[in-house]
Amino acid sequence: MLVIIAGGGGVGKALARRLIDRGEDVVIIDKDPAVCARLREELGVKVVEGDATNMEVLKSAGVDRCDVLLALTGQGNVNVMVALAATACGCRSGRIIVRIDDERYVEVCHMLGIKEVVNPSKSAAIVISEMVRGVKLTTLAEMYYRGYVDVESVKVDVEGHLNDLLSKLLDKVGGGCHPILVLRQGKPLLPNHGLKLRPGDEVVFIKRREAP
Repeated sequence: MLVIIAGGGGVGKALARRLIDRGEDVVIIDKDPAVCARLREELGVKVVEGDATNMEVLKSAGVDRCDVLLALTGQGNVNVMVALAATACGCRSGRIIVRIDDERYVEVCHMLGIKEVVNPSKSAAIVISEMVRGVKLTTLAEMYYRGYVDVESVKVDVEGHLNDLLSKLLDKVGGGCHPILVLRQGKPLLPNHGLKLRPGDEVVFIKRREAP
């Protein structure tokens, strides 16, 4: 999988390192020459020096053949512009994930058709506030990060009860999986066996990661 990361700061660098460890092909774009040199030395990946809102820079990074583009600079307005430029360039997969720290830009993204938006500040606030209450929301994330579990999802194409469709869904994601969530138009549903699934629903599974 080819992943382009726009923004080689703390978030971009940490994510790039994780993706590289997972075996993904990573290209980073950053306009700071010193940052680019450091990333090349530390990560050993292709780093394109330039403005990621520039279509020619995106093309030189391989936007027309990438599987995912991540706009992760520290400026939300810049990330939105990167997403629009990548779309105009013909991002091969159409998958563009945008980092937004200012909640005001989230609605702008939705209006522009940018569907995958991450707000790290809000996510961290939710996790920390629940930790204050004693709820351990980080457990699943830690298990995934440490390599104990994988999370897979599959789209439903026919109507039917989860219990009746489960074997068909498991054929797509592999054995040893357990449903933990159903997403319907962006809203989470608990996956009890009596739940009636609709076309377009996304069933999220968790499974134990096999040892290498």
